Amino acid sequence: MGKREDLYRKVAKGLDAIARDDSVERFDALMDRGHRLFLDGFNPDYMPSSEYGAETVMIWLEYCDSLRNRKKVEIEGAEREMATEPEAFRGLNLAHSLAQRFRPVLSRKTSFSDKLFSDIYNLSFAYLDAVVGGVSDEYIDADSAFDEKTVAVDLARQGARVKGIYKTDDGLGNGMHRCLKRFRDKLADVSGKNMRPFGLVATSRKKVGRKTKVTNKVVNDVTKRGEDGSFEFCPRMIIPIAHGGGELGVAMANAFEDQGHDAVVYPLMFSMKTRKQKRPWVDNDSRFLSLPFEGSDILIAEDWVTTGNTVRGILTRLEDRFPREIRIATWKRDIEKSRIPLLDKYDFYVGEWSVYKGEKTDSLADQRR
Repeated sequence: MGKREDLYRKVAKGLDAIARDDSVERFDALMDRGHRLFLDGFNPDYMPSSEYGAETVMIWLEYCDSLRNRKKVEIEGAEREMATEPEAFRGLNLAHSLAQRFRPVLSRKTSFSDKLFSDIYNLSFAYLDAVVGGVSDEYIDADSAFDEKTVAVDLARQGARVKGIYKTDDGLGNGMHRCLKRFRDKLADVSGKNMRPFGLVATSRKKVGRKTKVTNKVVNDVTKRGEDGSFEFCPRMIIPIAHGGGELGVAMANAFEDQGHDAVVYPLMFSMKTRKQKRPWVDNDSRFLSLPFEGSDILIAEDWVTTGNTVRGILTRLEDRFPREIRIATWKRDIEKSRIPLLDKYDFYVGEWSVYKGEKTDSLADQRR
């Protein structure tokens, strides 16, 4: 028997043993090797005999097929992974299903488990990006926009929870079990009917230098409490500017939730593309913009404030609703290009200031004086 056939047999025996609730020695390593094998196809002669094993293999093969259907493209000088919106949504369901099946038998983290749990996070935000893009392009109508975005935000927030739990020392324990169940409940609310077969979405997140560090700084600053124990700024609404502000907006919302405060999280898109249309982000988000903003504190989340024009476009519309105060949180802000008079009256939470020279790239690499 060749090495490939021997590995097929070991994977099948391992899955059948799991179906019998038997322990499998070094299943973690076997799963890594099996995944690399399945990416190249599968010999049906070695299908496990148990129903659990056979179902797992079929899901696993579908997941590998989904991975193969993703394309690597270069965007603004950095490589990103892309897929059609339905393909990304299919990959999310498959990654979650495999994570639920394998978590109880994993004793340590592996390169394959890293991929699964990263995918749950990345593809949750890919779904959010797809919904926001669908609303902006008027593929999702105004009557559905509010509900579709709300469900997508909830899914992304739980996807971020999954990633947070996975990164802990007990990342595969009971905490993850509960987290995956909550994610499954959120996923059940998602129909996927608004996924555009012609639409492409990034299935990997934008690479940001020191992302964890700058995110933690912003989150800590935003959720700072005064001497009386209350939040110094307590937003009723957190508005990520799509697509870049989604991750930071969700991180801040989850941090507030952990400390007993819930905020409405609703992403808005304002870009050159939307400005050339008939302001669909205003028309299609009319239900959200009709909420009682007056007297409310609002927090805007953006990835990098370069010129400030995108932020200004959102601010102009929100100020028409007479909020009490608007503040802006961003991973990075250009200390030269974003000095426009309108922004001077707003307080910023900034992970890092930087001087930006030349074409913007996804890496957001610092270019200091």
